[in-house]
Amino acid sequence: MKMKNKASVIFSLSAIILLAVSCEKDISVDMPRPDEKLIVEGIIELNEYPVVFLTKNAAYFDVVDTAVVTNSIVSGNQAQVIVSNGIITDTLTPHTFTKWPYNGYYGTKIKGEINGTYSLKIIYNENEYTSTTFIPDTVAIDSVWFDRFTGSDSLGFLNINFRDPVENGNYYSLLTRVHQYQNWFYRPYFGSHIADDKLGNNSEFSYSPISKGYERNAFFNNFSDGNEDIYKTISFCIGDTVSLKLSTIDQISYNIWSSWYRNQATNGNPFTNPATVLTNIEGAPANGYWMGYGSYIRTVHITDSAGIEIIM
Repeated sequence: MKMKNKASVIFSLSAIILLAVSCEKDISVDMPRPDEKLIVEGIIELNEYPVVFLTKNAAYFDVVDTAVVTNSIVSGNQAQVIVSNGIITDTLTPHTFTKWPYNGYYGTKIKGEINGTYSLKIIYNENEYTSTTFIPDTVAIDSVWFDRFTGSDSLGFLNINFRDPVENGNYYSLLTRVHQYQNWFYRPYFGSHIADDKLGNNSEFSYSPISKGYERNAFFNNFSDGNEDIYKTISFCIGDTVSLKLSTIDQISYNIWSSWYRNQATNGNPFTNPATVLTNIEGAPANGYWMGYGSYIRTVHITDSAGIEIIM
């Protein structure tokens, strides 16, 4: 009797499995295509002409390759980009850069000034996009020093000190550039490159430690070929000439970058929703930023394990 019941159970399970297999059906879901969205990356910096890069979004499940990424770039006469300081109007010209996405727009009439307010207008696909930004007064870097790694003859991180102004509500950005092989300033490899003075107004500030910056774009970067020691990739070296750019930014720009960091921290976490990245670009649909930078640049040469030569 027990053997018979066992056989019946096995037969029943087999029948269920066979029925389940026979009921399998391939289901394909056509995901709706997202509306095209313009992505704006624009800055105007103290004593520099404005620079604007324009790209387009892609669907989440699209196959991403170099061709797709390159085709997302808006360049040439595809868009009209206009910057104004309230007195002078500058229609930016198409320009080729040595930085991703290589093709963008560059000003020739207006350079950034302290306490200057600058409006941006973009006309693309019969849509108009606008934004406004401001360049705060600069804050000087007081000191720079190099901390060599224990056990290394030449590698280490840089550090800076500066004094926050007496007024509340100051916001900062820090970028680095190694002159030997970088033409542009980049965000450091780890940590946040922005800060505010909420917890230390009118006091001495430190960025410490500061790692080497690099190009974030996965298809067009100068980070590593996969064969280098990671410490060499992210650190500075004795003999390097490095520029450190401490920029003052307005609160809107700070909030945009803060939202970007929150999005990165929550992305992929199954227990939370990704944070929305803020934008100050008006006009639907659009993402991105238009930011003013009150930049102070200190250039140093790392002479030895305890020495920094100030170049400018």
